Amino acid sequence: MLDRVTVEVGSALRRARKARNLSLRDVTRISSGSFPTSSLARYERANRPISIERLFSLTRLYRVSPVRLLAEVQRRIEGRPAALIDVEKVRGLRGAEAGILEGFIRNVSILRGDPVGETIALREGDLEVLATATGRRMSEFLRAITPALAERGPSSTGA
Repeated sequence: MLDRVTVEVGSALRRARKARNLSLRDVTRISSGSFPTSSLARYERANRPISIERLFSLTRLYRVSPVRLLAEVQRRIEGRPAALIDVEKVRGLRGAEAGILEGFIRNVSILRGDPVGETIALREGDLEVLATATGRRMSEFLRAITPALAERGPSSTGA
């Protein structure tokens, strides 16, 4: 299990770094050498476990919440798929959920550099933020967007 955690943490760190369009050398430079390129590569390849202190420092550099990063790691370890949203069905939702979810999907697509497709995968953490934004509990929010939840399929955009 520990090896799986190390692998998933490394993958999550790589995704976070790439989401900021940073190379390993960029991270070494902006960290003033605190994170040598070779160490970063070993963390990302799971050849070396990362300490909590170093993880928190990297998440600050990547401007990502360590809680969110670790929640994504846990979701992947547990094998829980990201929520797959049918973009067209979002337009048929009513209430605050529709506008907030549609705007969020648009922003995620821009950040990912992908056009809005038929479906999009969102992380559980994303859904929790959206639930809070609508003033609902997570269970209530999920019930409200159930019509827009899609079946898992090949046309999804990755999380």
